Amino acid sequence: MDLLQKDIPILAKIYEAKCFYDSQNNRIILYYKNHVTAQTLVDFYNLPITPPPNSSLYVIYDLQTGTFNVSIDPPIYTVSNSKVYVTSPINAEYDMDKVIIYRINGIGGYRRVDLTGATSDYELQVGEEAYYVWDTIRSISLPLRIRVSGMLYEMIVVVPNKAPYPITLVLLPNNTSYSSAFQRTTIYSSGDNALVYNWKDTPSCIFYEQVGGGGMLVSWLQTTTNNKGEMHHMTLQHDGFSLSQHMQVAHRWIDTTTVWSSLGTLVTGAPNGTLYVLVRRLA
Repeated sequence: MDLLQKDIPILAKIYEAKCFYDSQNNRIILYYKNHVTAQTLVDFYNLPITPPPNSSLYVIYDLQTGTFNVSIDPPIYTVSNSKVYVTSPINAEYDMDKVIIYRINGIGGYRRVDLTGATSDYELQVGEEAYYVWDTIRSISLPLRIRVSGMLYEMIVVVPNKAPYPITLVLLPNNTSYSSAFQRTTIYSSGDNALVYNWKDTPSCIFYEQVGGGGMLVSWLQTTTNNKGEMHHMTLQHDGFSLSQHMQVAHRWIDTTTVWSSLGTLVTGAPNGTLYVLVRRLA
């Protein structure tokens, strides 16, 4: 949608424009046609940062200088006496037939960032996903390096190798342990009889039981200070069982004053090859 369409008489509108977001190269592509010369031209603008998922981009293009101004915030402008007066995000004046103002709706898809080996915490945006390739032979701990600014995160851990014995996996919120600070409830099937067991205890971190021995984990982390907790499902496939084993576990962080500021560090009880970790901010 060309935002000036509603303000400029169609007979005075010399240029017709189409603007697109190239997600693969993170750039703006602008096609515009001059109805006087019948020329169709194209210009590109490389964005300095990746726009948030499902956002809109607003493009101001100066036809005289061939320069872009791009913002995720709507521009503020007025049209008077064949002039366009822009006051935000820049302060500029244009001839009416020398400027294109365009909105690109709904930047689709999701963003993924590689935080393997990151040395400082990164703030995920809503819908953005971090991924890690974790070589547990080199290190049995993986700092996630995610600054907690939202209220809900999803974490997926895939352990391709089946170990001959169970290997624990834990998450240390804020990269540390808190003595008896968590209430844990677990339900799981066991052995060929598919029996259901449950227990409660008070660990010092978030336990992912034996998934480190080979299996898959899906964990949801609620990070609000006065109501912190975690719930997960996991399927274990290590060789210690003749059948796969499914668990459902919930943790409640009893302390309602400690801020969950850094998502934490994953620690496995023993090396088991390369693990793959995905963390997505949901809200």
